[in-house]
Amino acid sequence: MARVKLTKSVVANLPVPDKAQAFIWDSVLKGFGVRVSRAGVKTYIVQFKVRGGKERRMAVGRCDRVALDTARREASQLISAADLGGDPAVERREAKNVSEDQNPLFRDFSTRWLEDVAKRKNRDSTLKHRRLLLDNHVLPQLGNKRLTEITQRQIEDMHHKVSKKFPVAANRTVSLCSAIFTTAIRWGLVSENPALTTRVRFPSPAPSLFPEKSLPAICEMSRASFHTLLYVVRGAYIRASSNLRVHPSSA
Repeated sequence: MARVKLTKSVVANLPVPDKAQAFIWDSVLKGFGVRVSRAGVKTYIVQFKVRGGKERRMAVGRCDRVALDTARREASQLISAADLGGDPAVERREAKNVSEDQNPLFRDFSTRWLEDVAKRKNRDSTLKHRRLLLDNHVLPQLGNKRLTEITQRQIEDMHHKVSKKFPVAANRTVSLCSAIFTTAIRWGLVSENPALTTRVRFPSPAPSLFPEKSLPAICEMSRASFHTLLYVVRGAYIRASSNLRVHPSSA
């Protein structure tokens, strides 16, 4: 394969091939090149390997419409995405298959996101958990809104409502919405991710069974008698359980 430093003049003077097409590869960025068709059409292309060793080749843009520096920069980003485990060719194909409704309901788009994106990347257990988060917490609040109608305030309101009973799940709903909107941005449906800057609250740590000041005495007690220490621990557990309205025998 020919490998030269691609410049504007080099690209402009590439000859029309006798065969169906010819490839000229850049010596500056490995995987970046120009494809010249028999009709004389010149297109910037990028070639890379994805996870599993499969080779992908993608068109970046026609040489008469995209600047060389812009094409090389775009090619570099695609190669980096593949190096990080992504598959830009598949993602581009997904974006082309977006329905004609360019502003779908969040309910409809999240269903497609589960099938086309999450199902490919997540384990079955993670996928099941995300479905439950959507069905139980997210869709009742946001499901009937269009993607472009959803605001950061609405996501914060959802988080606040869920966090009253399920603080950990509330934080995960925000992360889930952020992942969905990231895909929506990549597919050109929205320009912003309203979940990205949503403030979340972390649940308070569980109270200790023993006050900090009592720990030295407990450590000393453990040296004297294991049975005495066991008695003290059980008593503390019973008191904590009664505060939670859970009896030790039912725990």
